[in-house]
Parts: sequence; structure tokens; C-alpha cells
Amino acid sequence: MSTGLELLPLALAAGAIVAAVRHHEARSGIKAAAPIVCVDTRLRDEALLGRALAAVGADEGGHGGYHYGRIGGAAVAFARSGQSTFTAFFDPGVDAESAAHLVRQLDAAYCAALRDRLTEAIVARCRAQGLAVSPPRPAPQGGHLVTVTEHDGSGVELTLADTGTVSAKTFGVHGTACLSWAPRAEELTEGRVLHAHYTQDYYTVESAEDAWSSHAENEWEGTSAQETEWEGM
Repeated sequence: MSTGLELLPLALAAGAIVAAVRHHEARSGIKAAAPIVCVDTRLRDEALLGRALAAVGADEGGHGGYHYGRIGGAAVAFARSGQSTFTAFFDPGVDAESAAHLVRQLDAAYCAALRDRLTEAIVARCRAQGLAVSPPRPAPQGGHLVTVTEHDGSGVELTLADTGTVSAKTFGVHGTACLSWAPRAEELTEGRVLHAHYTQDYYTVESAEDAWSSHAENEWEGTSAQETEWEGM
């Protein structure tokens, strides 16, 4: 392995599972008998939200971008916030701790649905591009593991974690050439690279030309740092 990439699918926002818990005043002006608790989530995809609600047993429904249902006996409605993520609004009487717990349950179901959808999409995209792709298999730490291989034997190993994140490790390629996998990994996983780290293979010299490039790069950087940030890609 020469480069490792950490990616976040666009269907998830960066940050904590429970971004914020606060009280909400009903816009209708009708005073509720108890405070309405709302929870900001990192969930962005409407279809995946519907699948997650079904997975946790919610009698889910929705229209016009709104979703609603009952989770663990608690009525909840979802609407998009200004960050294009969904906010959960719970019925009066549901306390903040219970609301946060239910959202964490929903987040886990959402990430499982996201993992399965991405796995299917990655396999389909690889086959459409003529890339060899292994059947999905269980990853050691949970989730799915998929290996994508080029005609020259180089490629990338993708781990789709149960938490919704994706990690990628290149193989069969050295030096800066391995960085060409960053945009390809983003395309395959419908995500963006958060950061990259280099293994020892990254610094393997294959030719005199590579040696000069490596020397020039180290002179320019003035460091042998093992991690590069890719924010904003």
C-alpha cells in the first residue's frame, strides 16, 4: 500500500451524529403543553432517510420533503435545515436524552442503508468502466470490503464502514502517481476526500526520474510529513 484515503459520502454531513439538541417553538404560535425537542442530524439523503425509518420499524410517511413516523413509540417529523441536512422534531413530552438516543438509532440504520447502496453503486461503476472488481466481502472491523483493480495490476481497496465513512488504500503504484486515485475514489464512493496519509511504499523509488522527482518534492516540502489534508476537494 502506498496511500490511504479517508472519504465522507456526500449523503452525510461532517460532524457528530447528533449535531445539536435544542428546544423548538412551534411556528403556528400555538403553545405546546411541553417543550418540543428538535435534533439536528448529519443525514442528507431523503431516500436513505425513508429506508432508515423503515428499518427501525417506524410507520413512515411523508410528502413535500417532509418525513414523519413513530420511533420507539415517539412521534417524530423530519424537515431539512439550512445546512441541507434533516432536523428531527419530536412530539411534546419526549425529553432531550431520549430524542438523541432515537436519532442515534436512526443514524445507524441510515449508515447501513448508505453502505449497501454505495457497495452496489461501486460494483456497477467499476464494471461500466471495465475495471476488475471483487465481490463485496466482510471487512475485518465491520462493513464491506471491495477491491478494484486496473489492467496493470494497480488498484484500490475500499472499506465501507458501518459508520458511513469510506477508507481507501492504493496498491501497485508508488510516489505521486498514487494520488491520481483520489478523484477516482471520490467518484466511485460518491464522496469527498477528507485527508490522505502515505505509507512507506509511497517513497519507493522506481527509476532515476522518480528519484529526482522525489528529491525535488522533499526539497520543496522541507519535511517528510505523513499526512496531507484534502479539505475542500
